[in-house]
Amino acid sequence: MIQKKVGLFHLMIVMLVGIIAPYLVEYIGNLGTIVSVLAVAGVSTAVLIRTWPRTGDIERSQVQPSVKQTQSIPQVDMYGISEDLSFVSQQLAWVAGHSNTALKKLTKQSNTIAQESETTASSAQEASAGVEEIASNAAVVANASQQALKQCQSSSQLALNNQLQITQASNTMLEVAQVVETSVRDMEELNVASKRIGAFVGKIQGIASQTNLLALNAAIEAARAGEQGRGFAVVAEEVRKLASESEAVTHEVEETVRDITNRTSYVTAHMQGSKEKIQGIEQLARKSAESMQEIVNTVNEIESTIEKLCSLSNDQQMTTEQMAQAVESIGSATVEIAAGTQEALKSIGQQEHDIEEVYALTKKMTAAVDQIQEVAAIFKTGKELVFGFNPFTAPQVIKENYTPILETIAKKLGLEPKIIIVSDYDSLGRSLLKGTIDVGWFSPFAYVSAKDKGEITPLVTTVVNKNASYHGYIIARKDKAFQSIDSLQGKRFAFVDKQSASGYVYPKAMLLEQGKVPETFFSETVFLGSHNRVIDAVLDGTVDAGATYSEAVETAKEYGLAVHNLVILKQTDAIPKDVIAGRPGLDEQLLASLKQVFIETTDRTSTHASVMKKTGLNGFIEAQDQVYDVIRKAANVLK
Repeated sequence: MIQKKVGLFHLMIVMLVGIIAPYLVEYIGNLGTIVSVLAVAGVSTAVLIRTWPRTGDIERSQVQPSVKQTQSIPQVDMYGISEDLSFVSQQLAWVAGHSNTALKKLTKQSNTIAQESETTASSAQEASAGVEEIASNAAVVANASQQALKQCQSSSQLALNNQLQITQASNTMLEVAQVVETSVRDMEELNVASKRIGAFVGKIQGIASQTNLLALNAAIEAARAGEQGRGFAVVAEEVRKLASESEAVTHEVEETVRDITNRTSYVTAHMQGSKEKIQGIEQLARKSAESMQEIVNTVNEIESTIEKLCSLSNDQQMTTEQMAQAVESIGSATVEIAAGTQEALKSIGQQEHDIEEVYALTKKMTAAVDQIQEVAAIFKTGKELVFGFNPFTAPQVIKENYTPILETIAKKLGLEPKIIIVSDYDSLGRSLLKGTIDVGWFSPFAYVSAKDKGEITPLVTTVVNKNASYHGYIIARKDKAFQSIDSLQGKRFAFVDKQSASGYVYPKAMLLEQGKVPETFFSETVFLGSHNRVIDAVLDGTVDAGATYSEAVETAKEYGLAVHNLVILKQTDAIPKDVIAGRPGLDEQLLASLKQVFIETTDRTSTHASVMKKTGLNGFIEAQDQVYDVIRKAANVLK
């Protein structure tokens, strides 16, 4: 990851050099021409060299050429050179500033990666030890699962055997129950037969009793008959004896039958009880068989589950071993990444130092360009009209979206336009007061500041999105969940420029009115120089919140920035829009003509209507200085 980022940075540097190189070549060539012109004008190269890298003023008295010298000056488009150098230096400063910001962010990310890599390496070692322990435990689980499977298989076989034995016992009990039931029925029938025998014996006893009575009657009748009945008496006696013997025998038979009946009843009762018990045993055996079947089924399910567990345990063992190897590899790779990150940090640190030097040199270059513009003003012709811009957005955006409008306006007046982008908000006012720029496109506070220092003439105010005013915003990222200004305490905050109304004056005034001094309320405040830099810094997390204005957010949206990720924490009152003003001493008729042409330029009539619509610029209205008193009031709060 670090190598990729460093590679991207190298690519960015190469592209930057590729973009700048042609301009620098042209710049160096023009520098020779400038030196020669200055020499003819009476300015030594020593003056140029002495003042080149530092901000300084070359007084007109130092470089005012004589008539003879002027006649010998070569025809050089000094303002054209100055215009090109201004754009190149500002664009270079812009790109270098962005590169510097990107490098700082890359350094911060690299430090984070380095710290996280070290932490990750330590964690990876701990994780490796943990995974190895898990792998060891997984092996134990796998072995235990195999043993459990074997035991379960043995239990399953035992359960099957027990099920078979219980089934056989159950069947035997059923057979015994059937035999007992048959015996009970037979005994019941025997009992019935015994009762019938008893009844038959009773009948025999009755017959014997009747026979005995009959023999007794016969004996009585024989006695009455005397000798004639003696034989009959003997017979009657024998019959009586026989009846007595029969009665005795039948009595014995009756006793025997009664005993048999009683015993049979007793046996029947016991067999009936045994039958009921056997029936209970039968049900118990049947339930035991069913329970054993359930046990067998459960054991089979357990066996199946343990088989799956064995398979999973084996897979887990293999996986954890692979994980252990992977974590070990990650640990080694993380250590290498940490080492590589440290090396990358050294390289990035050097590159950051280099780009800071480049950025510092571009600032010196812009200061030198300001001096060249002052020299160029000496050679300005009456047909040239110099416009100046605050660096409120990227120089390329100004060149594409605003320069064509001013060029058209100048040409309508028969003038040759020159467009200068100054180094900062305050430089535009200084340039107008020095006379190096004729007409300035001011932000509201930059105009008020310049107006307080000299008699610049307000011409027109811009109308954007059908409005001659706009609102300042304090913005933050939605995902940081800031709910109000209070939640920004101790955070990093970005302003634009101290001469920016919406980017500094108004938001600071709002903060001060709430008793919040930015320098102490925030952990850090930075000035980024333009509104789109503030928006970029908030979106990429370089700062937590920042000050900008409504149209800058809309422009950022048109350029594809993720402004939907922003939240507006505070909105200012209406702020009057930009002012286009002329320098002191500019011809009154020219000022009036400029004002009229500006007012006539609208997004409906201008040849650059499409460009105007792209920026939301509808046209211009006459500027009134008193409208900007609200800016002065806000500025007074800062004093």
